[in-house]
Amino acid sequence: MLRGDRIEATNERFVELLGYDATASDVGEVIADWRGGTELTAPYEATLRCPDGDSLAVEVRGRSLSDGRVVVSVRDARELLAGREA
Repeated sequence: MLRGDRIEATNERFVELLGYDATASDVGEVIADWRGGTELTAPYEATLRCPDGDSLAVEVRGRSLSDGRVVVSVRDARELLAGREA
């Protein structure tokens, strides 16, 4: 969940993917290819920046709420990308 460019809340799965709780972080520091905006309904591929220096391919989409916050969905894209390479 975002308010502006700040991550306001995360779920347990996002914390597992990233390796830490990114609440209060700037979304652009966490999602390297962040496109911004409030309507991200078309999914796109991006990269999570993990604290250990690794990166993780993800699929990102989102939608805006009436109060200005944005719900962002981040999905592990490793299987998706592996399927394309096969």
